[in-house]
Amino acid sequence: MLTESLFFSAVLFTIGVVGVLTRRNAIIIFMCVELMLNAVNLTFVAFAQVYGVAGQVFVFFVMTVAAAEAAISHTAAPPTAALPAFSEAQVPPVPAVPEVPELAAPELAPGEELPVTDRVTDR
Repeated sequence: MLTESLFFSAVLFTIGVVGVLTRRNAIIIFMCVELMLNAVNLTFVAFAQVYGVAGQVFVFFVMTVAAAEAAISHTAAPPTAALPAFSEAQVPPVPAVPEVPELAAPELAPGEELPVTDRVTDR
């Protein structure tokens, strides 16, 4: 039973991570974070069946964080934004992460390769 619960929890958590990384709609991102929190709750409850009640105490704290996250999501976008007719019109997209100039990939000509450097010895 523990193996199945942990596998299902890992699948749920992975779906949540992929959703957070690939979606730009704030409501969808909050739903994916909620999915990740529920996956962690499932893990805690599964371990609580094997190791004792301590896991269920952690579930209480994770649910408190999830309730705070739900309150923030309702503040960021009103509940009517979840309706299909209003989803794109009233929910602004999450802004793109600005590119840091020193981490940006350099422009290369066709056939040109990046120079190989060792950061430790370049100092």
